[in-house]
Amino acid sequence: MRSLAALVALTSIASAEPFEAKLHSEVAKSEGNLIYAPASIGIALAMTREGAGGDTAKEFDAVLGDHTKYRALYRSLAGRPELAIANRLFAEASLRLEKPFVDVTKTAYDAPVEALDFGRKHDSARKHINAWVAKQTKDKIKDLLPEGAITKLTRLVLVNAIHFKAAWVEPFSESSTRPAKFQVDAKTAKQVPTMRGEMTVKLGKHGGARLIDLPYADSKLSLLIAVPDGSSLRDVERAYAKDGLGKFLAALDRQGGETLVTLPKFKIEADVPLTEILPKMGIKAAFSDFADFKAIARGPKLFISKVVHKAVIEVNEKGTEAAAATAVVISTDSGPGRSFAVDRAFAFFLHDEAGNVLFAGRVTDPTR
Repeated sequence: MRSLAALVALTSIASAEPFEAKLHSEVAKSEGNLIYAPASIGIALAMTREGAGGDTAKEFDAVLGDHTKYRALYRSLAGRPELAIANRLFAEASLRLEKPFVDVTKTAYDAPVEALDFGRKHDSARKHINAWVAKQTKDKIKDLLPEGAITKLTRLVLVNAIHFKAAWVEPFSESSTRPAKFQVDAKTAKQVPTMRGEMTVKLGKHGGARLIDLPYADSKLSLLIAVPDGSSLRDVERAYAKDGLGKFLAALDRQGGETLVTLPKFKIEADVPLTEILPKMGIKAAFSDFADFKAIARGPKLFISKVVHKAVIEVNEKGTEAAAATAVVISTDSGPGRSFAVDRAFAFFLHDEAGNVLFAGRVTDPTR
């Protein structure tokens, strides 16, 4: 079913920008079903970029492009009846956030600041953030932050959550749903629950795929499905990564027509390893000691320790429900008070309570 899920990802709103295309190139390297929300990821990263400076900001800009476009994207999504979107900053209570950063995230992204005690109650804070995300996504995204994602060194978590639910313009009849053949790959076919219905839709061909665009009632959003036609699914995804969604949409017939549509019911959930993906795309300094987030807060050295993303989509006879959340976890490399760095050749002694040495040695090169 990946041919359905890979191009969903809430990107049917508009053509893919360079970031969305680059992101898809990396995310789509995974095997099997896929669901993710570029809009959620982009907005969360754009909020983080508001507090970046120096080379850190330059790397964000090289990957995201003009991050202020996500302010406009957020505004275009906020207020839609079928789409709920929310942002929030969860900050360590002792962290003194810079006023310009607080002002821009509040004004441009409606992101209030909530103070939490990461230092003494980091796991309680993690559960609190997860509960907020679950509420915003109607319990579709649970446990966004896994155990260990938040520590006593966490200083700020920037979160975006999206929930979408809409009915088809012409719903499928549940009585018409029955098993039908679905070609999983060149060697494997399965019988899967498949919906059937006659409806007015737009069709087309592009990027080695047959296209259908299924509209939602009372909404400007629709679900574009690209089914490989003489090409591989990888070829179709590469065409999307290269051209964006614009050329796919331009290939659809303008008026549409009455069509017998058969579509599998499906539900997909996925975690996207953005902590590994973003450095590959070029955002590197932000994850290192060279990170410059002085525009967020002065004093502690801040860097991104983890970026978490979860998404889910369910398509059935009535319509579609989808949700996603992204969290950017910003930490410091040392807690308040003393610090100690083992950063050169050292000796070690494993001993008991009386000082008896059980093992002793030295390390001059930890890589050997």
